[in-house]
Amino acid sequence: MAPGDVLLTPNWSTHGHGNRSKACAYWLDFLDVPLVQLLEPMFFEAAEDDGNVADDSGRAPAEAATDQPFVFTLADTLRRLGEAKPDPGGPFGTQIELGHPALATTALYMMRLAPGVRTAPYRITANNIFAVWCRAKAHPRSTASGSNGGAAMSSRPPPWRPHWHEATGDAVLLRVTDEPVMQRFGWWREELAAQ
Repeated sequence: MAPGDVLLTPNWSTHGHGNRSKACAYWLDFLDVPLVQLLEPMFFEAAEDDGNVADDSGRAPAEAATDQPFVFTLADTLRRLGEAKPDPGGPFGTQIELGHPALATTALYMMRLAPGVRTAPYRITANNIFAVWCRAKAHPRSTASGSNGGAAMSSRPPPWRPHWHEATGDAVLLRVTDEPVMQRFGWWREELAAQ
């Protein structure tokens, strides 16, 4: 993987995490573990090292596979965001989906926020986590209404609370949501602010 890429681990797949480069890496992991643990199909099996990570023996890592359905490169994501139709009056600015949905329990979206534009207030029954992607020079802020009239949310507005986004400059955000689960069970509901 390269900086800014999004990788998925489908069910029943062996995987691992590591950084053998000389540069620091930041890994954001979004999981459906609370649901999976509640339903109890999770287990762990140790796997033998397949030699794809450079180790003390000097073996080089395998080439990154960018043409896989579970790999979303930053370059492709930025290209698609550039081609997408902006919706400045909508709840997500400019948005594209990664996968259709990405996994059975999780949908992924990339959002681009224009400088100084506040998105429309929006509420939804699904859980949403927002993370600043790339090296945004802006300071995006998600705000959810509450009993105090508004609270800054760093990453997760509570379900069914109106929330909106704004940024001081061009910003790219990753939105991770359990909308597929809510839709499958008939619990999904959304409400856009009157315009």
